[in-house]
Amino acid sequence: HCMIISDRGTRSCTDRHAMLWAVIGLVATSVTSRASTTTSAGQPTCSTDEDCSLLGVCHRDTGKCLCDAGWAGQDCGELKLLPVERGSGYNLTGAKPPVSSWGANIFPAGRNEDEWHMYAAEFENNCDISKWSPNSAIVHAVSVTGPTGPYARKDVAVPPFAHNPKVVQAPDGTWLMYTIGVPVDASKLANCSTDTVTGAKLLQRAEAGKSNAAPSPPGRTPGNLESNVTLFTARSIAGPWTRFGVVLGPDWEGTWDEDTSNPSPLVLPNGTVLLMYRGCVVGGGGCHSEYIGIASASNWRGPYTRLGSQSILPNSSAEDPSLWIDRRGNFHFLMHYLGPNSGELVARHAFSRSYTGPWDIHVKTIPYTTTVEFTDGSSTLYHKRERPHLVFNKDGVPVFLVTGVVAPGNQSGYAGLSYTLIQGVRSH
Repeated sequence: HCMIISDRGTRSCTDRHAMLWAVIGLVATSVTSRASTTTSAGQPTCSTDEDCSLLGVCHRDTGKCLCDAGWAGQDCGELKLLPVERGSGYNLTGAKPPVSSWGANIFPAGRNEDEWHMYAAEFENNCDISKWSPNSAIVHAVSVTGPTGPYARKDVAVPPFAHNPKVVQAPDGTWLMYTIGVPVDASKLANCSTDTVTGAKLLQRAEAGKSNAAPSPPGRTPGNLESNVTLFTARSIAGPWTRFGVVLGPDWEGTWDEDTSNPSPLVLPNGTVLLMYRGCVVGGGGCHSEYIGIASASNWRGPYTRLGSQSILPNSSAEDPSLWIDRRGNFHFLMHYLGPNSGELVARHAFSRSYTGPWDIHVKTIPYTTTVEFTDGSSTLYHKRERPHLVFNKDGVPVFLVTGVVAPGNQSGYAGLSYTLIQGVRSH
């Protein structure tokens, strides 16, 4: 049993409403605890807060980590994930014909506690994830039943080719959507009901359909539509969105980030924008040696400047960063880990006291895996789980993890029906 305490009075609530009120900043009794001890008695496990992944503090007397709300484990690196209700999130893979999506951001609408907005990458013409380039568009979906959905598609915010949306709000009230991609003529997209054109030939056709808005890369990226970070702006979370332009293009041929993708913006209170991204070397028909970098700008209009000439984690191959700052001023990001022996252990967490580094990764605990438990008592081992995005409440406590997943039985290599999963985080 729980009670919601707010300026509207005190009343009982369901678990879903307790989670909802917590994320929009109304105080629930279930989120009053700021930290918890998560290690058993025994030998000390920490001597500094870094030993707790900066997701908690090291108790100087016991040598144990006191983990922040939402986190657990010997080094506080594991998300306390809740079971997922089937049919929630944004899942149209059961439609006739099916529709696939791949990760999203979600936001409360305002005073209506049950209305939430989502911006997701969705693949046009009933294509699966194998045709993410060039068929991805950014769609706007809405839930009227709370943050976990289900969400219903409302409109197309940015037509193809646009992918990997990350939405934040600037101090001046402007909503900012960072994406990858360039405009491509609709006639050049794959039609997965009738089209047999695949792979390199499809990309060549899409390349021929690029509009003049496409950036001119300084390096070699033939047939590559995603090597840029493009910004769109809006006055309302509901849109409409206006194209501002490319704010971070591909780097020069031969650099570690000659292909620049996967933006993750963080807007600081003074308006400074930190823009984390994935870079890689292009060659042999694909992207190799994928690593994480950071650019910055004094305000969202730019210019954006890369931080140094090397990756911030040169020994950890990864993509899909999701950057945030905690209540103590430390910096963190989740990532899709691409290193050896990743398997089900697809996620990693990195942390630093400064965005300039040094950055560190602990592997005693893993933020999440490809296995998801459901409220009906079942579980699913997903073929893929990528595009992590954490949703925080006003106190900086993580309350939802959003990822893109490919279900087992629907995949072959890097193909398959995909959807967007929203999983709650236990905050006490």
